[in-house]
Amino acid sequence: MATNDARGRNKTTPPPLAPDWKWATTSQLVALLGLTIEQWYWLRASGQAPAGYKGIGGKEIRYARSDFDAWLAARRIETGQPCPSVAEQRLRVKNENPAT
Repeated sequence: MATNDARGRNKTTPPPLAPDWKWATTSQLVALLGLTIEQWYWLRASGQAPAGYKGIGGKEIRYARSDFDAWLAARRIETGQPCPSVAEQRLRVKNENPAT
């Protein structure tokens, strides 16, 4: 199914992930998480996305299920805990990536 992204470009909906998936594309993870591609690229640029793997001669980055699950678990917030503010998140990213 073809749709338009935020910039009006034509895009296709990625195939859904199987319950036992081992590798996923950027498009599939974006669809799974309900993010826009721009949000995902911001996560990657700020060092907050899981590690990805680029195939030989390939353009698209693929993500291992184990890396994704670990990344997701690290962002879990227990019930009753306050969500970090945007300022706290930016400070954490800055401290984790001092070169940026």
